[in-house]
Amino acid sequence: MPPTIPRVLCIIPAHPNEHSEQVVQCIKNQTIPIQHIEVLTELINERLSFPARISKVINNYLVTVDLTQYDILFRADTDTRFTPNFLEENLKKGYDALGYGYAQIIKMPIFIKVFNGRMNPDHDDGYILVKLHFTGYKANCDDYAVKPILLRKSGFHHGSSWFAAQGELNYMYGDDPINVLFNTLYSFNQYTIFQICGYFKALLTRKKRFDIALPVIQRHMLKFRHPMRFFRLGIYIRKKLKEQK
Repeated sequence: MPPTIPRVLCIIPAHPNEHSEQVVQCIKNQTIPIQHIEVLTELINERLSFPARISKVINNYLVTVDLTQYDILFRADTDTRFTPNFLEENLKKGYDALGYGYAQIIKMPIFIKVFNGRMNPDHDDGYILVKLHFTGYKANCDDYAVKPILLRKSGFHHGSSWFAAQGELNYMYGDDPINVLFNTLYSFNQYTIFQICGYFKALLTRKKRFDIALPVIQRHMLKFRHPMRFFRLGIYIRKKLKEQK
């Protein structure tokens, strides 16, 4: 018997002023035919974080669709391009979920079973990966067989508010303060301070954490058994300070 061709629903969250024609054409050119492509241009006027606004836009569309008619949910951003074999080769990896929102592939039956066919209201892509990982499914953020082509560095075009929201999400996921400082300083940039401030704002206001925060906290606590990571952080900070003199 010939292999079954998966039924793919592709969603593209986009600002109304963004040009989505090129990414749509990339998706139409996939070697696996895409059953339906939907460009989501709804504007959310509520005072929500950027990830929460994206979640709301996506969920407002998903409630109108019979998701059981599809096998794969493929999400793309307008600033991403794909080679024709992107979807075909990455589906061969067998992940239940692969990639972040700019190029995320999710098996629809699992999306329906675990998430009731909806994005988390507070985070539109990362929550799926973490939740599946800690509930025994196969999920990975970047192990692409064929990588997507990003036209700009993820997050940086959003500015300080995006990084502050990422800091809040770090807290909601269960990251401890030492781990947040280590990771943000290790990938230091002009927005690092906003990410740190976002984390401690959530910490001080006791923002509600995700339901998978406990196993994340337990995993991070194991890192304290390896004190060398603190020496590496100290060496890195010293190097950065010297570079700024």
